[in-house]
Amino acid sequence: MKQAKICTIFLIFLILISFISFAASLEARIGNSRMVLRLETGEKIEKYIKVINSNDVPVNISMTVSGDLADNIKIEDNEFTLSPGEEKNAYFTIYSDKEGSFESKINVAFTPTEGKNGVGIVSTVIVIAKGEWSNDSDSDVSDSNTDSDSDNLDDKIGITGSAVASSSAASIILILSAGLFLVALLVFLVLVLKRKSSGRLYEANESKKGERSKFRKRSDLK
Repeated sequence: MKQAKICTIFLIFLILISFISFAASLEARIGNSRMVLRLETGEKIEKYIKVINSNDVPVNISMTVSGDLADNIKIEDNEFTLSPGEEKNAYFTIYSDKEGSFESKINVAFTPTEGKNGVGIVSTVIVIAKGEWSNDSDSDVSDSNTDSDSDNLDDKIGITGSAVASSSAASIILILSAGLFLVALLVFLVLVLKRKSSGRLYEANESKKGERSKFRKRSDLK
């Protein structure tokens, strides 16, 4: 009985550890972590974010928008699936109907097709909108506007670097919660086993006392 309980605990422990390891090792990768767009007011342009699945499992991709121009950004395909090693250019259109500098974020969530816990990464899109740009003003574009594996660049956009997220707050919370659960479970089972062992020992002692008492009574009668 005790061995069966120990085997059950061990199996639960292995399942939780494998689940935690999978959630913690899931990686989110995009090719464009930051864009700087200079537009004329009301001008609508199309750009893309390169989404890369560098994991060994297929993942579901979900893209959402937040920030100053959230209502002015339209993602062409905000939900799709990538096979291991596959990448896709996720196109979107953006415009500003007023002058100024605006910062928006395109949030890219990676979730395994078999599972619920994933990781996320953000691409920041900065828009500088004016009534009309002069040729001289084009020189204000950042010198870091390069991306060798993309023809998504023109004289109005800056893209800097790539970004990778291998963990998230949800994964960290999951790991801590699972660890605390395992510790609590092990402590509970140890206490239960000790109580049962103590109870059996007490019953054995009481049984021995009863047998001794009966033996003494028989001796006295003789």
